[in-house]
Amino acid sequence: MNTDKRKTRHAPIEQRLKARLVPTASGCLEWTGARDQGGYGRIWSAGLSLLTHRVAWAHENGPIPAGMHVLHRCDNPPCCNPDHLFIGTNADNMADKKAKGRSRGGVPPRKLSDDVEDVVRERYRGGETQQALAEEFGVSQMTVSNIVHRQKNKTRRPE
Repeated sequence: MNTDKRKTRHAPIEQRLKARLVPTASGCLEWTGARDQGGYGRIWSAGLSLLTHRVAWAHENGPIPAGMHVLHRCDNPPCCNPDHLFIGTNADNMADKKAKGRSRGGVPPRKLSDDVEDVVRERYRGGETQQALAEEFGVSQMTVSNIVHRQKNKTRRPE
């Protein structure tokens, strides 16, 4: 892997993508660069932030048809192995998500009560990491960050 970012900054996107992929025991090629909240890799090109699995699929197979999604057979968001990717409609994506147990049937993700948020803040002040708290309470690290920084509009359950 090329660790000198200055050498790859202006390289073609495919070269920059390949420079940040690491093979795993499961056969995935995981993106080691920036990821979004869902764990999907992101790469910049022409002023746009692109999903790395879509870039990998397009590089291997050609342009992605309009309105189509690139789905993961491996269910591993940072994976960019073209053999693990396939094209599908939004309905295919929703069915795949449901079949793999990643759908809550349209119910928004669970958020924490005010009392639990107070506990999270207290334990964070006591030195626990946001990631450890997120794992314990079954929320994302971003949710814990919002709680710690009192950004309640992003963390409060609908009343």
